[in-house]
Amino acid sequence: MLVIGQIVPYSGEYGISKDPFSFAVYGYRKYFTDRKRNTVLRLTSNGAMVEISSFGMHDYFRDKLSALGTTRQNRIVGAFDIHTKNYVLSIQNQDNSYATSNFDEDVQGWTSFYTYKPTYMLSLNSSFYSFYDGKLWLH
Repeated sequence: MLVIGQIVPYSGEYGISKDPFSFAVYGYRKYFTDRKRNTVLRLTSNGAMVEISSFGMHDYFRDKLSALGTTRQNRIVGAFDIHTKNYVLSIQNQDNSYATSNFDEDVQGWTSFYTYKPTYMLSLNSSFYSFYDGKLWLH
């Protein structure tokens, strides 16, 4: 394998923990959760980590993420909706409860809750899709 340049880790106290499905990218922005620290984060183009869960929803995400525990049935799924320019995040418990919400960059806040529980989500050609129970859904 050939690596161009150096691999340099970001310094700081945050990380993606064991939730790689919470990761989403749009342009130079990267979104993810840190379940250990009960936060939702955005990594900007200049390397700054911004705790977007603190934009009016600090207590909410602290409670939701700390209640997940470490079992594999608990999942955090994230994606970026290119059409609305929102980061969509779904926190899913093993007891089949879930909370799906979105972060809107234009207002710098969490603006909506949704009524679907995705297994996976993605944007393609300005359309946003989710998968659940083997079915594809267009939003």
